[in-house]
Amino acid sequence: MNKYLCGFTVGMFLLSSCGESKSSYTPVTYEEEKEADSPQTEATEDREEVGFKIPYKQTREGVKTVHVKFNDAAGFDAIFDTGCSGMSISLQEARSLVKAGTLKEEDLLTTNRVMIANGEIVENAVFNIHEVSLTDTKGRSHIVYDIPVTVMENPRADVLVGNVVIDRLAEYAYTIDFQQQVIIFQ
Repeated sequence: MNKYLCGFTVGMFLLSSCGESKSSYTPVTYEEEKEADSPQTEATEDREEVGFKIPYKQTREGVKTVHVKFNDAAGFDAIFDTGCSGMSISLQEARSLVKAGTLKEEDLLTTNRVMIANGEIVENAVFNIHEVSLTDTKGRSHIVYDIPVTVMENPRADVLVGNVVIDRLAEYAYTIDFQQQVIIFQ
């Protein structure tokens, strides 16, 4: 019984973290950074030299999506979700990766048992994605390696890119430029 309770608790923790913000995140706007730097043109040039910009699209609902590529094969539009600690894909994307030969049985890491909103307990597989890449505005790929990805049974579930990827891309910080529709990683 304790084994199931422990697995359930860990699974609930992992999924519940997708609805919470990081406690250490202190948002600073791009304009506030500009005002703090002197002179402004040098700070902007320095920021662009040490960072990169990932373009995003915004849905009618205001959700930001970025294009990601898994294991240098399949590409998907994914929700840029700063409130999610992990990364998830639907069963449909997982099947696409298996069909492409880039997701294999040996990539299975574990399974998570979680209770969904209607009280049902479901089990989701967690796979290792060897490479997750995003392409910047200059056409360069930025790759993070060995990302655990939860496969949701719902074939219509959105692909979520959470902090497990975001934190590895940002060495110092990231900001969102709403006018240029880019996420600037520094």
